[in-house]
Amino acid sequence: MGKSEEFPELSDTNWLCDFAFAVDIFSHMNELNVKLQGKDQFAHDMYTNVRAFKSKLVLFSRQMSNKSFAHFPTLAVQKEAARNAKKYCKSLDDLHREFCRRFCDFEKIDKSLQLVSCPLSQDPESAPQELQLELIDLQSDSVSKEKFKSLKLNDFYASLNETAFPNLRRTAQKMLVLFGSTYVCEQTFSKWFLCVLLCLWGNINSGVLPLTPMFSASPVTPDETPLHHCRTNKECLSTARLSPCHLSPFCITAPGAVAPDVRDTSEAPEEETSATVEE
Repeated sequence: MGKSEEFPELSDTNWLCDFAFAVDIFSHMNELNVKLQGKDQFAHDMYTNVRAFKSKLVLFSRQMSNKSFAHFPTLAVQKEAARNAKKYCKSLDDLHREFCRRFCDFEKIDKSLQLVSCPLSQDPESAPQELQLELIDLQSDSVSKEKFKSLKLNDFYASLNETAFPNLRRTAQKMLVLFGSTYVCEQTFSKWFLCVLLCLWGNINSGVLPLTPMFSASPVTPDETPLHHCRTNKECLSTARLSPCHLSPFCITAPGAVAPDVRDTSEAPEEETSATVEE
C-alpha cells in the first residue's frame, strides 16, 4: 500500500495548503510562547510581546489579502495558496479577535504598565494627578536617571525615597507584583515531581523535597564545592540519604535523622571521617 492510499490527504492540494498555513502560524505562535517563558519577567514585559504579536497578526492579514506570503514560507510554495488566501485572512482576523478578548484586562491597565516600565519617557500631563509632580521630580533627577539605567526595575523602585515618591512606589508595587505567567509554578512542580521520583528510586532523601521548590523558583544556586572534602560523592549520596555533611550548608538530613559529631576528625582513622546518618 502506497502513501497516497494510506494517507489520502497527501494527494489533496487543499488539505496540504491548510496544513502549510497551520505550520507557519503555529511557528509564529511558538515564538511568542518561548518569549513568555522564563523567570524574572514582569507582566509588562510579557504583555509587550503579546501586543507585538497582535500587531503582527494585523500585518499578516493585510498581506494575505494582497496574496503576499512573505512571512508564511511553507504556504508560499503551495499551488493553491492564492486561491485560499481569503479563508486564511478570516482565520487570522479571528485569531486577532481572540487575543484581544483574552487580554482585554491588560488593555485596561496598559497605561499604568507603560508608566511603570518607562517612567522617564512618560508625559507627566497624561499621568494620573497624584503621580504628575513625582514624575517631574524623577525625570529632573540625574541620579535617578543613572539608577534607572544600571539597576533592575524592581531594585530601581526600591531605591526611590519613600518620602519623595510615595505614590510612584505604590503604583510600581501594584504593577510589578502582577502574576503574569504560570511558568514558574509549572517549572517548580516539574522539579518537585522529579525529586519525588528520585526519592522513590532511592537516589536521594525526602529531606531534599522542601528545598526543591525554593531552588527551582528562585535564582539561588546551591554551593556544592565543599562536598569535595568528603572522601567520595557516594558517601554524601549513599544509599537513600543525603549525608548531613557539616561542610556544606545545603546538605539536608531526613526528618528524625541524627546528625553526626561535627568535631575535627582530621586525625581520626579514615573509616571514621565520612559523615553517615544513623537510623
